Amino acid sequence: MNKGFSIQFVAKITGINAHTIRAWEKRYQAVVPDRSETGKRLYNQDNVERLKRLNELVKLGNSISDIANLEDENLEEMYVKYVGN
Repeated sequence: MNKGFSIQFVAKITGINAHTIRAWEKRYQAVVPDRSETGKRLYNQDNVERLKRLNELVKLGNSISDIANLEDENLEEMYVKYVGN
């Protein structure tokens, strides 16, 4: 069973480079991945979906600092309204 996705995998499927993902975590707590015993980041599916939504909304001109801390429901509403399903 998958215990989580690596940052490299998440970067590829979200289109956000690993450095940016780390910065969003550190500066804005946009996502909080689990950690392995060795300290490696382990992202779950919810983290991946949240990062995808944040990335699309940032591409539309939103500031990550304005949207990173939105509750999942609010982020989803904004995503559906401006990006679609």
